Amino acid sequence: MDILEIVNGEPDCTSLLQVILDSIHDGVYILNGKGEFILVNKSVENITLYDRNKLYGVKAVDLVQEGLLDHSITEKVMINKKATTELQTIFGPVVKEVIVTSIPILDEDNNIKYIVANLRDITELNRIKMEREAKTLIEEYNLEQIKNEYIKNNIIAKSNEMKNVLDLSKRASQSCSTIVLYGESGSGKEVIAKFIHSVSPRKKEPFISINCAAIPANLLESELFGYEKGAFTDANKKGKIGLFELADNGTLFLDEINSLPLPLQGKILRFIETQELTRVGSTKAKKIDVRIIAATNEDLKSMVYKGEFREDLYFRLNVIPIEIPPLRKRKDDILALCSFFLESFNKDNKKNKKLSSSVLDILENYEWPGNVRELRNIIERLVVMCPNDIVTADDLPPALINKQYKSADYNIVVNKLVPLKDIIDEAEKTIFLKAVEELKTTRKIAEALDISQTSVVRKINQYNIK
Repeated sequence: MDILEIVNGEPDCTSLLQVILDSIHDGVYILNGKGEFILVNKSVENITLYDRNKLYGVKAVDLVQEGLLDHSITEKVMINKKATTELQTIFGPVVKEVIVTSIPILDEDNNIKYIVANLRDITELNRIKMEREAKTLIEEYNLEQIKNEYIKNNIIAKSNEMKNVLDLSKRASQSCSTIVLYGESGSGKEVIAKFIHSVSPRKKEPFISINCAAIPANLLESELFGYEKGAFTDANKKGKIGLFELADNGTLFLDEINSLPLPLQGKILRFIETQELTRVGSTKAKKIDVRIIAATNEDLKSMVYKGEFREDLYFRLNVIPIEIPPLRKRKDDILALCSFFLESFNKDNKKNKKLSSSVLDILENYEWPGNVRELRNIIERLVVMCPNDIVTADDLPPALINKQYKSADYNIVVNKLVPLKDIIDEAEKTIFLKAVEELKTTRKIAEALDISQTSVVRKINQYNIK
């Protein structure tokens, strides 16, 4: 018994088939050899929002002429007599996108007897896909913006430690809370402060910075809060706007806040609590909106215990503390920073210097007590002063090489007891082999090992080092 017999002659079977088809989530319809609808399930009606009873006896190709479909898949199947899957647009009360698979059923003469079609609504899937793509584009755009800010602010973050710092900074940037950046001198506290400002809602407003240790204590108050005309001897006759006012609606970066005199700490505390300032020589308070980012190379909490820093100001400032690790604790950034500074100084000086592998090895393993600032200065010096395009260990400052050798950890493993002289000779030979390989010249080796050049020459000859 075939489908046509079921539809035309067996009511019970037809009813059963209809129940089965109506239980299928996808739309299913059957056409006869003329391409006319002979069976349509409920899901077709749900998807197209078209009364299925009106489809019976209608040719599928006619729906294109009526404007219900964008094109006819049935027509292709009837010509090719092959299963076909295509995207199709249905222009009903609501425009829908569907995937249609039409399968021809052929008789013994290879003529189409029926076409069984399945259609699946992908409108919702496309909507979700478009939303995801849009979200991805937005995320990519935001990442690109942040990446541009990294570049603009000279931020290199290859290490996980610095990536974490930037992640914390990005999250903190969206609030108005005060931030304290902790880190050694030269670790990049001001760079991070500028980054926070540049990705914050205040990015179009001023970023004002001041080093609290660089200005005499008696002038620091007037520098920060400004003064009225005639406030004190030698003052500007017109008065002066302070840095807090200049930073209105923006960010004020207080570097080395640990250097603030105790009396001035109280005035800054009052400003944080009230967002009001009073110029020196004035009694009139002025309301302004400033986000404060402070930085210190000392432990403020320890200073509080010693009575060197106000506890109430500490708690007001330390809402979001961010620790910037020293360069020696983020060694993955060293070579990336070398590359960045090398490219920058090459461009500035119209040079094409390159660092040899031995130089890179020394730089990567150096402790960098001066952090990024020291590294930057070293690279600038090498670009400007090195006579050759390839920078070798010979061109490095002696102090850097000496410290590199003196700070190295040597682990001696004793496997068996041998004459002491043999051990000393073997250790000495190993040291000179390494020194010759990395330092090349007897002068550099002498400086690194703190011996005379004559001794270096004698030892090299003694151990037959080429």
